[in-house]
Order: sequence, then C-alpha cells, then structure tokens
Amino acid sequence: MDDFKESNTNSIFIHPKYADVIGFLEELQELKENSRDQLLPEVAIRHGISLNESKCLYLRASELFDDDRLLLGRPKGSKNQEVIIRALDRAYQMSIKDPKKLRMFIEIFAHKQNLNNSSIHFGIKEAQLEILQSFILVGCQLIDASHWQVRAYSEQAVSDVKKDLSLSSSIRVGARESFHGCEVRVVQKKRKRSNKNLAVTDDYYASSGVLKYLGYFLMVLIEDKV
Repeated sequence: MDDFKESNTNSIFIHPKYADVIGFLEELQELKENSRDQLLPEVAIRHGISLNESKCLYLRASELFDDDRLLLGRPKGSKNQEVIIRALDRAYQMSIKDPKKLRMFIEIFAHKQNLNNSSIHFGIKEAQLEILQSFILVGCQLIDASHWQVRAYSEQAVSDVKKDLSLSSSIRVGARESFHGCEVRVVQKKRKRSNKNLAVTDDYYASSGVLKYLGYFLMVLIEDKV
C-alpha cells in the first residue's frame, strides 16, 4: 500500500487513475456549460477526484477546445480501445519512472497538434528530423511500433529516414504524393467499401485517431512543471 501511495506522489499525472479522469470529464461534458462550475464538486466526488485536482483538470480541458468540449470522442473499435488503455497504462508508468521523457513527448505533440488533423507533421531539415526521432522513440514505448506510420513523398524516402534515425523496422511506411516533410500518425487496417474511396488497394491503412485522443488527453492529465 505504501508503494502505491509513493508512486502516486511521484507521478506527474494530476490524478493517478486516468479512467476516473475520463469518466469525470465525460460526465462534466454532458452538462450545460453554465452549470459545470456549480456541479463540479459533486461530479468530482462521484469519480474519486479531489476538488483541487478536479478544478485543475476542468480548467486545462476547457482551455484546449474553442467549443464546449472537454475531451475528444474515443476512437471506435475494440482494438483502438485496447491500444489506448495500454498506452495510458504505459504513460502512467513513464510518468513515475521517466517523467522528463513523457513531458518531452507531450510538448512536441502540443506544439505540432492541429484539431482538424489526426496526424502531426515534421519538416525535412535536420533539426526537425531530430524532433521526429525523439517523438517516435517515446511514442513506440507507449504504442507498439507496428501501429505507427510515417509518410513522405515516397516510401523509399521514409525507409531512408527510418534507417538514418535508427527507428524500429516495425514502423509502417507510406507515400503521400507532393507532400513536403514527414507525416506521423497511428493507423488501423481498413477495408475499402466504395469506389469513392481513393485508396489504391482493397485493404489499406488509415489514421485511427488514437494519437490525437491520447495526445490531447495527456495534455490535460500531465501537471505543469513546477
């Protein structure tokens, strides 16, 4: 029990039980915006979150979005749910054992993220590729390498980048014509169901939304540097 208490105080998560935080934010999100402040203590108690923690989490979540959302919708499918739960478990362990690494991952995500896009982009200059390397090395500790994909103007260009940066061979490569830079995303296998779909093959990889969901949630969950 003492070990659990100690690990909680050492974690850089504002509240150690991420599932409770998700439940808290989801319940709060269903309330009308003008009644959230008033009902905050009641909702926080239901999810076992202290008043100070709940105020901090609510403020951070409401600042991330320019509408009344506090959380992104969870990506559909049981496989995506498994990937997210595993990633959050690993992030919690990292928040205790290597918080600096986790902060760096989230700082890069926060700088690069765009609500309209589920991938993040890096330039082709050396400094940008070094940031990409740092991001993916930590990313593969949270989400298995086989779920990641890097795309550039050709698959060969991505293979060269992977080799130069000593990235996992399990990271998928992809081509995006006329694209300048590298696009990084977490993908899932999908099946083409319509001729309107521009995918070249019947089975293809598309963004799963997992990286976007995880990144935004960790931006809420990880405390500011003191």
